[in-house]
Amino acid sequence: MALPFRLSEGIFLEDIQVLLPWGTPREQLREIASPEVHASSPGRVAYTWRDHRCLGGQTSILYAEFFDRSVHGIELFQDRYFKYMTLYLCAFLDVYNPRKTYDETRAYLIDVLGVPAESVDYRASHGYPSTRWECDTIKVELYIYDKNGDVFHLGISKHYNEEPG
Repeated sequence: MALPFRLSEGIFLEDIQVLLPWGTPREQLREIASPEVHASSPGRVAYTWRDHRCLGGQTSILYAEFFDRSVHGIELFQDRYFKYMTLYLCAFLDVYNPRKTYDETRAYLIDVLGVPAESVDYRASHGYPSTRWECDTIKVELYIYDKNGDVFHLGISKHYNEEPG
């Protein structure tokens, strides 16, 4: 599968023609396109870009969260380099109905990314669907999980054999 929207390079903010490149050190990422910055606990910082268009013109909320390995002891999501983005495509987002959000987002992603690498209900004992697209080192994951109620998640990640930079 060939990846559209410059996903092999990073997350492209189409409305302002700015790329959030994979492998960018988090302090440099903080300077790209003026994200909101939230430090909610020691060793944890999140960057949020709101109301930008990506993935084919979809108004989105983009979220990158970093956990310092020195504080948490293990790497959770990201440490020093940008390699994982959570996205919410606003047109499909229904916070009261995550399954509807999942179904509509999945249908859109199949249209733009093609047939998924895997589409299973691997959380079958709990009834949670999951769909995944993969191309080289890029993975797009769409799923629902339980966090005191159903939660929708769409994540795009770049996998490295070793640290970038």
